Amino acid sequence: MTTNTTKSELNFIIDPEIKNDDFYQAIQEIARYSHIKTVLEIGSSSGQGSTEAFVKGLRENPNQPTLFCMEVSQTRFNALKNYYLNDSFVKCYNVSSIAINQFPDEATVTQFYDSYQTPLNEYPLDRVLGWLRQDIDYVKDAEVAENGIEIIKQENNIQQFDLVLIDGSEFTGAVELDQVYGAKIILLDDICTYKNWQSHHRLLSDPNYKLIQHNPTLRNGYSIFIRVDSLSIYQPPVTPLEEQPIHFFTIVLNGQPFIEYHINVLRQLPFKWHWHIIEGVAELRHDTAWSLAAGGEILEKIHNQGCSVDGTTEYLDNLQQQYPDNITIYRKQKGQFWDGKREMVNAPLTNIKEDCLLWQIDVDELWTVEQIIQAKELFNKHPEKTSAYFWCWYFVGEKLIISSRYCYTQNPHQEWLRVWRFQPGDSWEAHEPPRLVRSQPDGQIQDVAKINPFLHKETEKYGLLFQHFAYVTPDQLDFKESYYGYENALQEWKDLQEATDFPVFLKDYLSWVSDNTIAEPADICGIVPLMQRNTNDQTWHFLTSQEIQEKTMSLKKPFPQIVIDGVFFQFANSGIAQVWKSLLECWSENGFYQHIIVLDRAGTAPRIPNIRYRPVPAFDYTQTDVDSRMLQEICDEKGADLFISTYYTIPLSTPSVFMGYDMIPEVMGVDLDNVGWREKHYGIMHASSYITISENTAYDLTKFFPHISPDNVTVAHCGLKSVFSPASDQEIDNFKQKYNIDKPYVLLVGERMGVNSYKNAIYLFRTFSKLVNKKEFSIVCVGGKSELEPELVQLSQDVTTHVLPLEDEELKRAYSGALVYICTSKYEGFGLPILEAMACGCPVITSCHSSIPEVAGDAALYVEQSNECDLMDALYKVQNPEIRQQLIKAGFEQIQQFSWSKMADIMADVFLKTANKIKQEKTELTPPIWNALRKQQSLVKQANNLVEQTQQELANIRHQVQQYQQALEECRQQSQNSTYYSGEITRLQQQLEVASTEIEAMKTSKFWKLRGKWFSVKQKLGLPIDDV
Repeated sequence: MTTNTTKSELNFIIDPEIKNDDFYQAIQEIARYSHIKTVLEIGSSSGQGSTEAFVKGLRENPNQPTLFCMEVSQTRFNALKNYYLNDSFVKCYNVSSIAINQFPDEATVTQFYDSYQTPLNEYPLDRVLGWLRQDIDYVKDAEVAENGIEIIKQENNIQQFDLVLIDGSEFTGAVELDQVYGAKIILLDDICTYKNWQSHHRLLSDPNYKLIQHNPTLRNGYSIFIRVDSLSIYQPPVTPLEEQPIHFFTIVLNGQPFIEYHINVLRQLPFKWHWHIIEGVAELRHDTAWSLAAGGEILEKIHNQGCSVDGTTEYLDNLQQQYPDNITIYRKQKGQFWDGKREMVNAPLTNIKEDCLLWQIDVDELWTVEQIIQAKELFNKHPEKTSAYFWCWYFVGEKLIISSRYCYTQNPHQEWLRVWRFQPGDSWEAHEPPRLVRSQPDGQIQDVAKINPFLHKETEKYGLLFQHFAYVTPDQLDFKESYYGYENALQEWKDLQEATDFPVFLKDYLSWVSDNTIAEPADICGIVPLMQRNTNDQTWHFLTSQEIQEKTMSLKKPFPQIVIDGVFFQFANSGIAQVWKSLLECWSENGFYQHIIVLDRAGTAPRIPNIRYRPVPAFDYTQTDVDSRMLQEICDEKGADLFISTYYTIPLSTPSVFMGYDMIPEVMGVDLDNVGWREKHYGIMHASSYITISENTAYDLTKFFPHISPDNVTVAHCGLKSVFSPASDQEIDNFKQKYNIDKPYVLLVGERMGVNSYKNAIYLFRTFSKLVNKKEFSIVCVGGKSELEPELVQLSQDVTTHVLPLEDEELKRAYSGALVYICTSKYEGFGLPILEAMACGCPVITSCHSSIPEVAGDAALYVEQSNECDLMDALYKVQNPEIRQQLIKAGFEQIQQFSWSKMADIMADVFLKTANKIKQEKTELTPPIWNALRKQQSLVKQANNLVEQTQQELANIRHQVQQYQQALEECRQQSQNSTYYSGEITRLQQQLEVASTEIEAMKTSKFWKLRGKWFSVKQKLGLPIDDV
């Protein structure tokens, strides 16, 4: 019978998702080592993924369990059935797990989509709802049996399954859990999407189930739960590493409210653990002796005979009574202080008699159950690792965090080292920063952390970022002010809490911070504080795992997130910088700023309200490989969907939009192998879409790079600053008087020469030199070099010339008072001064080429760019009052076509369309060749450095050889018969032979061969083959 399912996506075989990863291995081990009889797999597909893992495990299970596989797709079911035809314990069912009327409606799915930020949001809502309709239609049209779970139960007389995997339709997980609830082990895939998000949190909050494995970062996340009364059914062989417990340690004084968080996490851990709590006052010695010089002191108000004064002591005593086997408390005798923090952290070590993981948890550092389980699994899988560094979200207010890295509190060289692989006998050599050492047989000591640590990037990959509530309560700041000597810390912190214009530099508020650390609200960074204040009674409460997930998923970062590299601000404050400053100001006002993060190169970016900044090092053309990797790390850190550079920088893999200002190097025939132009071409090849500031630049871009479709290039004309308008007569007179301008003058703005002299100022000066009445006029040059170029000086012997560095307000007066503004360029990407002159009521003379007609329209006098007579004629015309007024009036009309807000809207639209296209098509627009290219650049750079060193060594050796040869010749000349000199000659000959051998060895060194590899890469990229 023909059905309507033929074109359904469900009718096609798809590659397995669960395949040879952590979840696959977990399924196989559970299937093999659990005392079970019945296994249900919901969503078996064609049997190549999770089904395969089940079968491999069950084949070795002595209980000979039966595996019931459910698959609704007829095509996939047939493949599944045939694949396991010879495995009698595999029973395949072509059914729908639930009834059609149990599917959610579109409104429910839409509400979830709009409320939570999940991987589903990477797809348009229409597509997600289309999948829902497709699933429902398939069950209807294929006429497969509904209520498949109940069918299997009834046919096989099963009251409850022992083991269940829920991995079927995206929309049926919650109902499926209802029908299998009570199973001894439940496995959930896609816990971060609609499929099993609700099911995961339902089991997490159910005291009858215990989470034993969890990874939210693998694809869309998975979790494994076991019924508490059935813990004994799963007994995998335990390795010595897996048996090792975690020993946590915390030093504390006045730990409220944070201290009450940790036990709720630790008691949920599915492995052996112990918590060592060291309470008391640490003398300002050893690691913290530095605070004495800052005025640090121990005040009586912070302790009660060496213990806490905020209820922490009583809380800990009660806690130890509840968990006598898991908690040990260490205190000094009443009234005594610890001999510094080093003594505090060493106190528990003598009680730890086993190999274990040693985990430092400061009282205000909050981890989740899932994170600790994940970290333990990482160490189990990597026995070679000896420690772990982590990033953290560092709170400087209730809802205010540090969002930058490689800065204050985020120094990867020492922060945050929190876990060590401990052996009895290890000891703390220091606490700040922590240094756990191990004695060696030769009497030396070894820093455990340095042997083989997990680095920040490795732990972050698994979501292991803790929350550090270091500056959250007034009591904390009051303590830091007295104990550490942070003068005026409490008031400065209070001022920070009053800030409203984010992001902010922390150093502008906290005087002990000296770098460009940035702070901004946590929700902007997509972070939900684990600890929050109750608004009704101002007490604190800690979020449950479900609350964390719900709040995190409800934090929607505006899509797309765009990283803008403000690199050009580092280079100059010229036209391109003005373009971007104007764009940022527009986006700051129209709300688009929510999408933007500006990379501030060495503090050079202008500060604009609402714009978020991320400080980064200055750009260096000799380090482009390093810079690309750094940009990619920041894009990953910020979750960037798009990248755009103000001047030709690129990350490795984040899709980019190319901003084209002009094609001057290509048109004017300059050396395109210059590193700057080479990086420009990399930017062009890397880009997913293109923006140019003129139609002419768009045309030239596609002309020189024909692989670019004109449809993928958008033109966004520049705007005009509001400062440019006609100046008053008084303002003009004051300007002329200030700069001693006493003749009618023509105005020249910007560079006068440029690349290959494309600015062509010499055309104006050559024409002026031939004017009969040239002494009656002067030339005012604004911008460019501070002194007139020599070739121009020769042509202006009888012409008064002024070279002035003017800011916008005075430039406005210069335009307004000028006889005419002359644009002599052979090529312009846009021609912003033309608009500025027109806005100030200044006539314009220019030539009709490149982008200039787009900008000037019919409001300028056009001349042939090398015809001096043509320019002379135009100069006379512009002095005609009637023609002059016509030009001024036409100029005022022409400038109405251009505005920064219009340009900003066009560019924002390109960003949105590009990001959505990438999101919908899920295409890899930035191939891995960029990573390979940057690696090759690094290798070539290293090789070149080695070559230079080798060449220097060769030169030194050659010099020595020359000295030996000279000495040898002298010996021969002085006495050929002398025994003494014969011996000397022999010695020198031997030295000469050694030197010659060294030269030959260096010439055949592998470093000389590295260049060849680089040439090969460049050839593949279509670049000129030369040295780098």
